[in-house]
This record gives sequence, C-alpha cells and structure tokens, in this order.
Amino acid sequence: MAGAAGPGESSERRYSREVAAPRIEVRPYLPAHLGRILSIERACFAGEAYTGELFRHFYEACSDLFLTAFRDGRIVGYSITCARGHSAEIVSIAVDPTHQRDGAGSALLAYSINRLRRSHCQELHLMVRASDRGAIGFYRGFGFVAGETVDAYYRDGAAGLRMERAI
Repeated sequence: MAGAAGPGESSERRYSREVAAPRIEVRPYLPAHLGRILSIERACFAGEAYTGELFRHFYEACSDLFLTAFRDGRIVGYSITCARGHSAEIVSIAVDPTHQRDGAGSALLAYSINRLRRSHCQELHLMVRASDRGAIGFYRGFGFVAGETVDAYYRDGAAGLRMERAI
C-alpha cells in the first residue's frame, strides 16, 4: 500500500527520508559529443543556434573550459568559457529543456568558476538577453551583477545585458 511504513519502520522514519537528486557529472567536451550538443543548442536557441563549425572552433580555442554535463550517462547540457589572461567570458551555457532546473547549469557554472579561480583568473563576464529574467536571476545567484545593456545585440534585434563578477 502506498504510504505505508515498511517492515521495521515507523511512519515517522518513513516521512523523514530524502530522495537524492540524480547526480550531475561534469566532463570535458569531446568531439564525439557534438551531435547531442547540437540537439540541445537547437532546443534552447532555435533560430540563434550555433553551428557545428562554430562549436569545433570553440573546441580548438577554449577546450579547457568546454564542458558537458551528464546525468545517468546522457549529456543534458554544456558550457563554453574562454579565458584570456586574468579575464574570462562565458560564451554559452545550455541545458536540455527537459532537464532545466535540475542542477546541470549550476554544476557547469560552479565547475567553471572553480577552475578559473585555480588559474588565478580575476573576472568573469557574459551577455544574456535583457528580457530573460530567469537567466538573469540564475547568474545573480552566482554573484554576477548587471552592467551595460547593448541594444540589438542578438540577431533578432533583442538587447543583451552584460553581467560580470569577480572570481
């Protein structure tokens, strides 16, 4: 019967159990991941999706922080951060819409920040759609602050908001 305590369990113990969230594993991107990354990219960014050629460029230019998030052996997200000297930029971060708000984006961003900190990077910045309140809130939760707004930053004419944080 659903909700009944198991043998030797009190109902108090039954209700105090916590269900562990599926674990997110962050791994380096590999070229074999490209097909899945492109699927996630199209699902998240539709008409503004990066091409396979651009992902190959980022793999060559920023491979140290081109990361994939796995859950249960399946790629559920990716992030690309490019570092130059003491400054770094989050180029893109995306999580499969069916796995958003499950911790993959947070795992990718936290991993990147920790790696940047160890490499003595001092600042991290990004651009986000000025109208994307969810993404802005996500980044604020990681200590990013809003900077300038750039009109017509995106192909569709939408404004971009520059955000940054110290490492």
